[in-house]
Amino acid sequence: MTKDFFSYMKLDMDVRIEDEGRPDPRRLVFAHGIRKQGVVLQNDEVKVSAGPVRHPLVKQAYAYRFDAKDRSVVFRATRLTRRNLPSWPQVPTCSCMK
Repeated sequence: MTKDFFSYMKLDMDVRIEDEGRPDPRRLVFAHGIRKQGVVLQNDEVKVSAGPVRHPLVKQAYAYRFDAKDRSVVFRATRLTRRNLPSWPQVPTCSCMK
């Protein structure tokens, strides 16, 4: 999916690299699959956790919780209610759907 996205955005990225001096995002992104719930990334700045959500017709759907030193937030791409999210402590939730 990431490779296809970069292919789709190639012209835009090349223009921004050349004209604006931006770094090449293809060298900054390292995609990997999520196979189970739990921590998917952790460093000194942030811990990212994935947790399964019920999303009709999609077998593997996840919400992502970002925990930084000063705040936490959950991102989800469903219209599901909070009770359908993983059993994380309550934090602000951002839905990618309207």
